[in-house]
Amino acid sequence: MISIQVTGIDQVRAQLSAAGKQAAFAASKALNNAAFGINAKIKTEMQGAFQGGATKYTLAAFKVEKATKANLSATVMLRKDSEGGTPRSDTLGHLFTGGNRRWKKVEGLIRAAGAMPRGTIAVPGKGIKLDARGNMSKAQITEILRGLETGMQRLNKSERDKSRKAIGYFVLPQRQGKLLPGIYKRVSTGGWVSNGAKKASSGLTPMLVFVPMGTWRKYISLDAIAQQQLRGFVADFNNELRQALATAR
Repeated sequence: MISIQVTGIDQVRAQLSAAGKQAAFAASKALNNAAFGINAKIKTEMQGAFQGGATKYTLAAFKVEKATKANLSATVMLRKDSEGGTPRSDTLGHLFTGGNRRWKKVEGLIRAAGAMPRGTIAVPGKGIKLDARGNMSKAQITEILRGLETGMQRLNKSERDKSRKAIGYFVLPQRQGKLLPGIYKRVSTGGWVSNGAKKASSGLTPMLVFVPMGTWRKYISLDAIAQQQLRGFVADFNNELRQALATAR
């Protein structure tokens, strides 16, 4: 979150007291100009910093709380999802601060079921179809979450070998041979004829794989963007004040 206030700027404070309502109006406009400028710069930085560019969801991550004549403070902040999903501060905040990524909703459900090993996060497996920006579709996430809600099976090696005819989702909490810990989907691979009878065959496809949690580097410095944008704040305020005084009634 970036908060921009008039306090601490001597030149602006002096003109505020001298010009009254027009100065407050000009200050609110200059603050909002700076805030929207910062928001636009963040979007530009995200497009260049993220591989393949940023998604629409990511580009809409920040919002501006505008300043008014009565409240000379403008804020650029991460949005809160209105649909009850994972807050953007959880899914994107680490990209601007560095450190560990916070848990996603699907990870929270897996952890609640006791299926995810400690110190791991979930990443897309081969069974997940990603879009051009490397994101899972909502339909795939919903399918996995429904599997969790209906009770996923946790299989060890012997149980897995006995469940060839089962079609559905399975959780492997620990590595089994070449299979990493994760959520797998049993899929039909066709069948073959043996002794005149057709027999089905199936295989496991990794949907989400549990990998060790790493530390993210800071991709974008919000402080650097704010400082760069605010260099022209006083000049912008003076321009807005001249216009306000010229049109004052």
